[in-house]
Amino acid sequence: MFIVLLIVLLIIINYNKLFCVTYEEETNKYSSLVYMSEEERNIIRLYLNKSHTMLEYGSGYSTLYFSQFVNAYYSIEHNEQWYKTIKNLIDHSPIVSSIIKKYILIPIKPGYKGWLDGVSDGNKIQFHDYINAVHSFNVNKFDRVLIDGRARVDCAFETYSYLDKNSIIFVHDYTNRDYYSNISKKYYKIIFQTYEGQTLAAFKLR
Repeated sequence: MFIVLLIVLLIIINYNKLFCVTYEEETNKYSSLVYMSEEERNIIRLYLNKSHTMLEYGSGYSTLYFSQFVNAYYSIEHNEQWYKTIKNLIDHSPIVSSIIKKYILIPIKPGYKGWLDGVSDGNKIQFHDYINAVHSFNVNKFDRVLIDGRARVDCAFETYSYLDKNSIIFVHDYTNRDYYSNISKKYYKIIFQTYEGQTLAAFKLR
Protein backbone atom coordinates (compact mmCIF):
# COMPACT_ATOMS: atom_id res chain seq x y z
CA MET A 1 0.00 0.00 0.00
CA PHE A 2 2.82 2.37 0.89
CA ILE A 3 4.50 1.73 -2.46
CA VAL A 4 1.26 2.49 -4.33
CA LEU A 5 0.84 5.80 -2.48
CA LEU A 6 4.45 6.70 -3.18
CA ILE A 7 4.00 6.03 -6.89
CA VAL A 8 0.84 8.19 -7.00
CA LEU A 9 2.66 11.01 -5.20
CA LEU A 10 5.56 10.88 -7.65
CA ILE A 11 3.16 10.98 -10.59
CA ILE A 12 1.46 14.09 -9.18
CA ILE A 13 4.76 15.86 -8.54
CA ASN A 14 6.11 15.11 -12.00
CA TYR A 15 2.83 16.13 -13.64
CA ASN A 16 2.98 19.50 -11.94
CA LYS A 17 6.56 20.00 -13.04
CA LEU A 18 5.77 19.14 -16.64
CA PHE A 19 2.37 20.71 -17.20
CA CYS A 20 1.63 23.32 -14.53
CA VAL A 21 3.28 26.64 -15.32
CA THR A 22 4.17 28.68 -12.25
CA TYR A 23 3.72 32.45 -11.97
CA GLU A 24 7.49 32.96 -12.09
CA GLU A 25 7.87 30.80 -15.19
CA GLU A 26 5.07 32.66 -16.95
CA THR A 27 6.64 36.01 -16.11
CA ASN A 28 10.10 35.01 -17.30
CA LYS A 29 8.71 33.53 -20.51
CA TYR A 30 7.47 36.89 -21.82
CA SER A 31 9.98 39.27 -20.24
CA SER A 32 12.62 39.16 -22.97
CA LEU A 33 10.01 39.20 -25.76
CA VAL A 34 8.61 42.62 -24.86
CA TYR A 35 9.75 45.06 -27.54
CA MET A 36 11.38 47.45 -25.07
CA SER A 37 14.80 47.85 -23.56
CA GLU A 38 15.37 46.16 -20.24
CA GLU A 39 15.49 49.58 -18.58
CA GLU A 40 12.12 50.59 -20.01
CA ARG A 41 10.55 47.29 -19.05
CA ASN A 42 11.87 47.45 -15.50
CA ILE A 43 10.76 51.04 -14.99
CA ILE A 44 7.17 50.24 -15.94
CA ARG A 45 7.17 47.14 -13.76
CA LEU A 46 8.42 49.22 -10.82
CA TYR A 47 5.27 51.34 -10.99
CA LEU A 48 2.82 48.41 -11.10
CA ASN A 49 1.17 46.56 -8.25
CA LYS A 50 -1.59 44.01 -7.78
CA SER A 51 -4.20 46.59 -6.83
CA HIS A 52 -3.98 48.41 -10.18
CA THR A 53 -6.33 48.48 -13.14
CA MET A 54 -4.33 49.04 -16.32
CA LEU A 55 -5.18 50.11 -19.88
CA GLU A 56 -3.03 49.49 -22.95
CA TYR A 57 -3.21 50.92 -26.46
CA GLY A 58 -1.22 48.66 -28.78
CA SER A 59 -0.92 45.05 -27.69
CA GLY A 60 1.96 42.61 -27.85
CA TYR A 61 4.13 40.60 -25.52
CA SER A 62 3.80 43.62 -23.24
CA THR A 63 0.17 42.56 -22.78
CA LEU A 64 1.21 39.12 -21.59
CA TYR A 65 4.04 40.43 -19.43
CA PHE A 66 2.75 43.55 -17.67
CA SER A 67 -0.71 42.11 -17.02
CA GLN A 68 0.84 39.71 -14.51
CA PHE A 69 1.73 42.58 -12.16
CA VAL A 70 -1.71 44.21 -11.90
CA ASN A 71 -5.21 43.27 -10.81
CA ALA A 72 -7.08 43.90 -14.07
CA TYR A 73 -5.84 44.61 -17.60
CA TYR A 74 -7.60 46.04 -20.67
CA SER A 75 -6.01 46.21 -24.11
CA ILE A 76 -6.89 47.66 -27.53
CA GLU A 77 -5.38 46.53 -30.84
CA HIS A 78 -5.91 47.67 -34.46
CA ASN A 79 -4.06 44.95 -36.43
CA GLU A 80 -6.28 41.91 -36.94
CA GLN A 81 -3.52 39.37 -37.59
CA TRP A 82 -1.47 40.53 -34.61
CA TYR A 83 -4.60 40.53 -32.45
CA LYS A 84 -5.21 36.85 -33.31
CA THR A 85 -1.60 35.98 -32.46
CA ILE A 86 -1.73 37.62 -29.03
CA LYS A 87 -5.28 36.40 -28.33
CA ASN A 88 -4.15 32.82 -28.92
CA LEU A 89 -1.32 33.23 -26.40
CA ILE A 90 -3.69 34.77 -23.86
CA ASP A 91 -6.21 31.96 -24.27
CA HIS A 92 -3.49 29.38 -23.62
CA SER A 93 -2.25 31.08 -20.45
CA PRO A 94 -4.56 30.56 -17.45
CA ILE A 95 -2.58 33.06 -15.37
CA VAL A 96 -2.74 35.85 -17.94
CA SER A 97 -6.28 35.19 -19.16
CA SER A 98 -7.64 35.56 -15.63
CA ILE A 99 -6.20 39.09 -15.38
CA ILE A 100 -6.98 40.41 -18.86
CA LYS A 101 -10.62 41.40 -18.54
CA LYS A 102 -11.08 42.65 -22.11
CA TYR A 103 -8.85 42.49 -25.16
CA ILE A 104 -10.58 44.10 -28.12
CA LEU A 105 -9.89 44.52 -31.81
CA ILE A 106 -10.71 47.78 -33.59
CA PRO A 107 -9.56 46.87 -37.13
CA ILE A 108 -7.92 49.69 -39.08
CA LYS A 109 -6.29 48.71 -42.37
CA PRO A 110 -3.78 50.61 -44.53
CA GLY A 111 -5.63 52.93 -46.89
CA TYR A 112 -8.41 53.74 -44.42
CA LYS A 113 -9.08 57.51 -44.57
CA GLY A 114 -5.61 58.16 -45.92
CA TRP A 115 -3.62 55.98 -43.53
CA LEU A 116 -1.42 54.62 -46.27
CA ASP A 117 1.51 52.64 -44.99
CA GLY A 118 0.29 50.74 -41.96
CA VAL A 119 3.35 51.93 -40.08
CA SER A 120 2.88 55.65 -39.39
CA ASP A 121 1.23 56.84 -36.19
CA GLY A 122 -2.10 57.81 -37.73
CA ASN A 123 -4.43 60.58 -36.61
CA LYS A 124 -7.68 61.20 -34.78
CA ILE A 125 -9.81 60.86 -37.91
CA GLN A 126 -8.25 57.60 -39.07
CA PHE A 127 -8.21 56.03 -35.60
CA HIS A 128 -11.37 57.55 -34.13
CA ASP A 129 -12.94 54.25 -33.07
CA TYR A 130 -9.63 52.90 -31.77
CA ILE A 131 -8.99 56.01 -29.65
CA ASN A 132 -12.52 56.00 -28.27
CA ALA A 133 -12.58 52.29 -27.46
CA VAL A 134 -11.60 53.21 -23.89
CA HIS A 135 -15.23 54.24 -23.32
CA SER A 136 -16.47 50.70 -23.95
CA PHE A 137 -14.88 49.11 -20.88
CA ASN A 138 -17.20 50.43 -18.13
CA VAL A 139 -14.19 51.24 -15.98
CA ASN A 140 -14.31 54.40 -13.88
CA LYS A 141 -10.57 54.80 -13.34
CA PHE A 142 -7.32 53.44 -14.70
CA ASP A 143 -4.32 53.47 -12.39
CA ARG A 144 -1.82 52.87 -15.17
CA VAL A 145 -1.97 53.37 -18.94
CA LEU A 146 0.57 52.14 -21.49
CA ILE A 147 0.35 53.87 -24.87
CA ASP A 148 2.37 51.97 -27.44
CA GLY A 149 0.04 51.81 -30.44
CA ARG A 150 -1.39 54.31 -32.94
CA ALA A 151 -2.42 57.97 -32.60
CA ARG A 152 -0.63 58.15 -29.27
CA VAL A 153 -1.15 61.82 -28.53
CA ASP A 154 -4.91 61.52 -29.08
CA CYS A 155 -5.05 58.32 -27.02
CA ALA A 156 -3.38 60.15 -24.15
CA PHE A 157 -5.92 62.96 -24.34
CA GLU A 158 -8.89 60.58 -24.57
CA THR A 159 -7.95 58.73 -21.37
CA TYR A 160 -7.80 61.97 -19.36
CA SER A 161 -11.24 61.58 -17.76
CA TYR A 162 -10.36 58.08 -16.51
CA LEU A 163 -7.37 59.17 -14.44
CA ASP A 164 -6.83 60.62 -10.99
CA LYS A 165 -3.88 62.36 -9.35
CA ASN A 166 -2.15 59.03 -8.68
CA SER A 167 -2.56 57.59 -12.18
CA ILE A 168 0.46 57.30 -14.47
CA ILE A 169 0.57 57.18 -18.27
CA PHE A 170 3.55 55.57 -20.01
CA VAL A 171 4.24 56.58 -23.62
CA HIS A 172 6.70 54.43 -25.52
CA ASP A 173 8.99 55.91 -28.23
CA TYR A 174 8.35 59.33 -26.68
CA THR A 175 11.61 61.17 -27.36
CA ASN A 176 11.99 59.64 -30.82
CA ARG A 177 9.00 61.59 -32.17
CA ASP A 178 8.90 65.36 -31.67
CA TYR A 179 5.13 65.78 -31.88
CA TYR A 180 4.63 63.49 -28.87
CA SER A 181 5.73 66.47 -26.78
CA ASN A 182 2.18 67.81 -27.27
CA ILE A 183 1.12 65.36 -24.57
CA SER A 184 2.83 67.46 -21.91
CA LYS A 185 1.40 70.78 -23.14
CA LYS A 186 -2.22 70.35 -22.12
CA TYR A 187 -3.33 67.89 -19.45
CA TYR A 188 -0.15 66.21 -18.29
CA LYS A 189 3.18 66.87 -16.65
CA ILE A 190 6.14 64.63 -17.37
CA ILE A 191 7.61 62.87 -14.34
CA PHE A 192 10.48 61.05 -16.04
CA GLN A 193 11.81 59.96 -19.41
CA THR A 194 14.55 57.75 -20.81
CA TYR A 195 16.80 58.58 -23.73
CA GLU A 196 18.13 55.17 -24.73
CA GLY A 197 16.45 52.22 -26.40
CA GLN A 198 13.10 53.10 -27.97
CA THR A 199 12.72 55.69 -25.16
CA LEU A 200 9.92 55.97 -22.63
CA ALA A 201 8.18 58.81 -20.80
CA ALA A 202 5.75 58.81 -17.89
CA PHE A 203 3.13 61.43 -17.08
CA LYS A 204 0.74 62.46 -14.35
CA LEU A 205 -2.16 64.89 -14.44
CA ARG A 206 -1.29 68.55 -14.04
